[in-house]
Amino acid sequence: MKNQIQLKRQLDKAMPKQRVFLEESDITIVLLEEASLIMAEIIEKYGDLYIPIFARILEEIENRKKNQSYKEIALQMLNNK
Repeated sequence: MKNQIQLKRQLDKAMPKQRVFLEESDITIVLLEEASLIMAEIIEKYGDLYIPIFARILEEIENRKKNQSYKEIALQMLNNK
């Protein structure tokens, strides 16, 4: 519990006080990969409570890479037509 309070205080200092709204297109694979590294550090420091967030980020990375591959295949098919 003490670690969670410390994390909240650290995040409060680091996070802007104004809400920032992002479009889905603003969140790139690179940004998600950076977020996964940050979450790995948080898990190491504060425990397993944050694993579901980490897992969700990894799922999103996999989905985007898969969709990117499908798009590349589709475009190649059109170019070879």
